[in-house]
Amino acid sequence: MKYRLRISGSGDRFVSEIVPHFPSGQPIAVRTVSGWDNPNAMTFDTLAEAKYYKRLVLSVEGWFAMIEDHPLPPARPETA
Repeated sequence: MKYRLRISGSGDRFVSEIVPHFPSGQPIAVRTVSGWDNPNAMTFDTLAEAKYYKRLVLSVEGWFAMIEDHPLPPARPETA
């Protein structure tokens, strides 16, 4: 299972990027995309990683985010 962050109160807005400030590297903005299956939405491998970024989104933008399960794509059939 993979995870994505959906902006609370939206039906289909997902975090796509957390923009760092250079040279400090501190996050200054969060960008979003529409669509449950949008390939540009950030995908997290672990629940712990998703929780970390959820807190980051809240601290940078003040937005609450929901952690959503995102199933892995179906395996491609092997070709001979």
